[in-house]
Amino acid sequence: MSDNAKMCGASSLRVAKMAHLGDFLHWQSCPQHEQTGHEGTCFPETLVRVSEGQAAALADSSPDVPGGSGKPPSHPKPSLSHFHVRPGGAMVELVEERDVGLRHYALLSPSASGATKNWLRCSSASLPCPPEEPRREVPPLDSWRALASTLILASYLTSRNGEDELFATWARRASGKTFKEGVSCLRRLLTLRASSVSAAWDLGRFKAASYDVLCQNTSARADRRRQMKGGALLCHAGSPGQATRRAPLAGLAFAECIGPDPGNFQRRPLYPNQKCLVVLARCGGLACEHIPGGRQAVLTHLRRLFRRTRRYHDIQGVELALLDHFQLDLSDMESEAKELADVLLDGIGKDAQDSQEYGAQLRLLVALLKRKSPEWWQLPGERLGGLARALRRLKRSPLACDFDAWASPDKLSREQVISCLTSCRVKGTTFPQVLSSLRHWKVTTADLPGRERTALKCALAWLKQPRVAFDSAVMLFSGLNLQASPNALSAFESEALLALGILVRTDRRALEAALQALSSDPVLSAPPAAWAWAAKALHSNGPGPLHWPAWSARFHIPMLQLDVPLRLFQKDEDLKHSVKILNSSDVVGLDAEWPPNTFGISILQFAVWHEVHIWDLQTLDPEVVRRHLPTVLFSPSIRKIGFSFRTSDWPRLGCFAGTLRSLVDLDLLWARQHPSEPVGLKGLVAKLLQKQLDKTEQCSNWAQRPLSEQQLRYAALDAHCLLQLLKAMEPSEQELLSIQVDLDQEPETCIESSDELSGVEIRVGRVEASWPIPGSRHLSGCRVSLGRYGQRQLVQGLPVSAGQRVFVICNLLSRELWGLPSQAGLLAARFADGRRALAEPPQNAELGEVLGTEKTWAPIDLTLPDNPWQRASARLSTSKGLVLLDGQPLKCAGEICSISDRGDGTSGEFT
Repeated sequence: MSDNAKMCGASSLRVAKMAHLGDFLHWQSCPQHEQTGHEGTCFPETLVRVSEGQAAALADSSPDVPGGSGKPPSHPKPSLSHFHVRPGGAMVELVEERDVGLRHYALLSPSASGATKNWLRCSSASLPCPPEEPRREVPPLDSWRALASTLILASYLTSRNGEDELFATWARRASGKTFKEGVSCLRRLLTLRASSVSAAWDLGRFKAASYDVLCQNTSARADRRRQMKGGALLCHAGSPGQATRRAPLAGLAFAECIGPDPGNFQRRPLYPNQKCLVVLARCGGLACEHIPGGRQAVLTHLRRLFRRTRRYHDIQGVELALLDHFQLDLSDMESEAKELADVLLDGIGKDAQDSQEYGAQLRLLVALLKRKSPEWWQLPGERLGGLARALRRLKRSPLACDFDAWASPDKLSREQVISCLTSCRVKGTTFPQVLSSLRHWKVTTADLPGRERTALKCALAWLKQPRVAFDSAVMLFSGLNLQASPNALSAFESEALLALGILVRTDRRALEAALQALSSDPVLSAPPAAWAWAAKALHSNGPGPLHWPAWSARFHIPMLQLDVPLRLFQKDEDLKHSVKILNSSDVVGLDAEWPPNTFGISILQFAVWHEVHIWDLQTLDPEVVRRHLPTVLFSPSIRKIGFSFRTSDWPRLGCFAGTLRSLVDLDLLWARQHPSEPVGLKGLVAKLLQKQLDKTEQCSNWAQRPLSEQQLRYAALDAHCLLQLLKAMEPSEQELLSIQVDLDQEPETCIESSDELSGVEIRVGRVEASWPIPGSRHLSGCRVSLGRYGQRQLVQGLPVSAGQRVFVICNLLSRELWGLPSQAGLLAARFADGRRALAEPPQNAELGEVLGTEKTWAPIDLTLPDNPWQRASARLSTSKGLVLLDGQPLKCAGEICSISDRGDGTSGEFT
C-alpha cells in the first residue's frame, strides 16, 4: 500500500459513537491531514479503500443523509494506486462493492457487536492492498449514494419501537425517484439476506420495506396514493418503449423475489411482500420470457402460493393477478387449485378470529371458483351450500351474487339471456348471472337478432355503468368473440377509455378490477393498447399513449374552431344594421354570458351561418336595446336555437324583452331523440362534431371592459356551434315543432311580496324517467313533467322512480352538473340522523299546480347570499310526516302535503 493510502487509513477517519438508535455516524477528516491529490476529482479525501471509510465519506457528502451537505468538498483526493479517477468526473472504482456495503452496514446496525466495530475502526491501515486488476468502467456517485441509503434502511429492519418514522424516511430516500431506482433498491435488500447481518431482521419490516421501496413512498403515503391515484401501477405506468427498457431489470428482480432465501442463520426465511411481483410484472411489462426460468418458474411459484395453508393479507389476490397478467390457465395447476379451494372451504365454518383475513379468504375463494365451471371443480353440494350461507350471513351481497351466478348457471333460460342482451338491460337479475347463463347455454352472436351489432351494443351499454359492470362488459365482449372484428374492437376500446376516465375520478377498487380484467384478455391487452398508461394520463391530464389510435381518437380530437367572422356591437346606431341581417335569416343561434355570482347579463350573441353578432349590453343604451331586441325575438319566422336557453338565459333578459317566439332548445331535442343518453353542450359537440369545445373562458369576468379576444371568440363559438349541432342532429320538421315553444314574461320580474313562499316557484311534477350519473356514487338524473308547463331535467341526489309525484322548484338558475344541465330542483327535507326525504304533493293536485300564488318570479341564483330560497326554506319544516310552513301544515289544492319517508315522525328541515 502506498504511503498516501496508509496515511489516509490511519489518520483521516474518526467514528462518532452512536448515542441512541436514531443517531447516525458522522465522519470527519483530521485537521492535520496532509492534502495531496489528483486534479479535477470531487471525492472527499476520506474516501479510501477501507469499506467503512468509503461508505462513511459517501454519507458525509450525500444529500440523502441527515447532516450531509450534498456538495463535494473543495479539497482534492489523494492519489491511490488502486483508484481509477476520471479527471473532471465524480467516478471512482472500488474493489469490493459488496464488502463495502456489509462493512458499512455493520457500523450502522445497532445489532453489530462492539468488537466488530472496534475491529473495523483499526483495520483501515492494516488491510493489504489488493492485487492489480484491469481497470473497469466505474459507477457514478449517485449509485454510491443509493447504496448508502439502502444500507441505512437495512439497519432499521430490526423490530424496535420508536423507529417507525426513521424507517419510513429511509424507505422513501432509498427508493429514489424512478421505477429503475426502486427495483435496484429492492434487489440490494434481497442481496443483503445472504449476509449474517440479516439474522436480526424482522420479517414484517422486511416485507414492508420491500414493497415501500418499489412503490417509491412510505407506507402511510403509499396508502393515500393508492386511494387517490390507483396505486403503484398508475404511479409507474409508462409507454411500451419504457416497459421494454424496464423488462430486463424487472425480470431479474422478479426471479430474485420468487427464489429461495439465500441466508441460513437459524431465523425465519425472509421473503419480500408478494405484491411486489404484481408491481414488477405490470410496471415492468413482463412476459414469461423476460424472467429467468421462463413460464415454468412462474408456474412453480404460483403452485407454491396456492399450497400455503395460511393466507396472509399481503398475498390476497396476487395469485389471480399473476395468472391474468401472464395469461395462464388454472388447469396448469389443477391439483394445487383444488387443494386450495378445499382448504378455504374448510375454513368457512370456523370462527373468524380475524375478520379482515376472513373476508379476504372469501373474496379469493369466490374469484377462484369463477375461473372454472362447477363441473371442473366437482365440489360437494353441501360444502357449496355452506359457502352460500356464510356469504348471506356476512351480508356480502356482491360476492353472494357472483357465487349464486356461478353455482346456478341455468337460473336464466336461454330466451331470458337473449332478451337481456337484446334489450341491453339487466332487469331482475345481475350481470354475473347473465354471463354465467350465457356460457351455460353456449349463446353466440348467431343466436341474437342483429348478430354482432346487437352484441356490441349490449357490451357498450354495460360500459356506461363502469363501477358495477366494467369487468362484465369485458367478459361479454371476449366471450362472444367480438374482438375478431376491427371495427368492434375500436368501438369497444373507445368506450372503455371513457369508462376508465370515470373510474379514475371515483372508484379506485373498481379501477384496479377493470385494469385486471383488461390485462387478462390477450387481444384487448395486445399492443398498441396501453390501459394502465391511459389511466395514469386520465388522472394527471398527461399526453398519454398517443401511438394508440383509440386514445388519439377519443381524447386528442381537435378543438372546435370559429371559422366565421364575429362582429362586436357597442354603439347604439349600429344595432339597426345588426337587426336587418338577423331578420333576413331563417335560423339564429342564441346565447348569453354574464358575470359570475350576479343576476345581470353582459353580452348577447346571435349566430347566423356566415357570421356572429355580439351585443355588448353593458355598453349599449338599455332603451335602444329594448327597442331593437324584440324585433328579433318576437319574429315567428326566425327559429331561435339555444341550449337550456329557456331555463338559464331567458330569465335574465326580463328587463330587455317580454316575448320570445319559436325557441328550440337542443338539449330537449337530444333528449327526445336519445332519451337514455343525457349530455351537456360540451359532450354533445364531442359526440356529434368529433371536436372539443373549449370552455376555459366560461367563468371569466364578463363585466370587465374591454373584453379579451379569447372571451369574444369563446362567446361567438358558443352560439355558432348551436347551428352546427342542429345540422348534425338532422331533426325532422315534426320533431322541431314538437319542442318549439313561445315564451312570455313581464319586462320587470316580480320581487318578494308577502304571499306564501314568495320568490320561489314550486309546482307539482311527475318523474318521467331517471338514470344514474356515470361516475357519481349518489347523484342521478331525471326528467320531470309539469303538465302544460313543459318538462325539466334535473341532477339530484335522491332516488326517484318513473311515475313518482314530486314538488319541483322551477325558478332555479340552470347549471351544469357532471356534464348535464340541471334546470330545477326537488323539494326535500333533511333530518338530524342524515336521512333525506322528498315532499309529496296530494293525489288530487294537477301537474303544474303551483304552491302559493301564480306569479312570475325572478330566477334564483343559489350562489348569492340571502336569496329567496334561503328565506323560503327557513319557513319550511316537517314533523310527523307533514310539511309545515311557519309551523302550520302546507296545503296544495286544498290538501295537506306530506313527505315520502315518515320514519319515526321526527322533525326535519328544508335546506
